[in-house]
Amino acid sequence: MLRKQKNNTCNGHCVLRAELKKQANNEKKYENTLKEKTESIYTIASTEYQLNPILFAEFDKVVIFEYNSKPNSVSFSIFHPPTV
Repeated sequence: MLRKQKNNTCNGHCVLRAELKKQANNEKKYENTLKEKTESIYTIASTEYQLNPILFAEFDKVVIFEYNSKPNSVSFSIFHPPTV
């Protein structure tokens, strides 16, 4: 945008004011989302869990398995979770 200098009463302050207002709005949005996240974490942490004991059956036979051979191949693949 081309403006004549004599008609420009802003001298760059209007642009600076607009940028500061935009940053303030972004910070308010961030604070609101952060506040919502902390509230939801607080409500999740306040739940109570009841743990029931696990009963194991008794076994009469004990099976021992031993494997001493060398591996046939080497896998270089690494598990990567899917990207969202």
